Amino acid sequence: MTNDTSRFALPAVVRMEDCEALSQFLKDARGAAATVDCSGVTRLGGLAAQMIIVAKRTWAADDQPLELIEADQALHALHIAPLDQEEIAA
Repeated sequence: MTNDTSRFALPAVVRMEDCEALSQFLKDARGAAATVDCSGVTRLGGLAAQMIIVAKRTWAADDQPLELIEADQALHALHIAPLDQEEIAA
């Protein structure tokens, strides 16, 4: 934890158990600044992508910063549906 910011690093291949851990992290971090590090992701499933998008919207609604490190790289690893890159960058 740096500067009161919680941090979660996604693994290279994001599996169901990783989504469960991400969900718990997001629940615990809600209401404060947080960072999700996607820099090592090479394979991302739809559930994880949805969780990241919902988290980004939730933190914005709470007027809190949510930094997504190299989320665009992770989304390129998602091959099931096109996503609006502005949705993540906002």
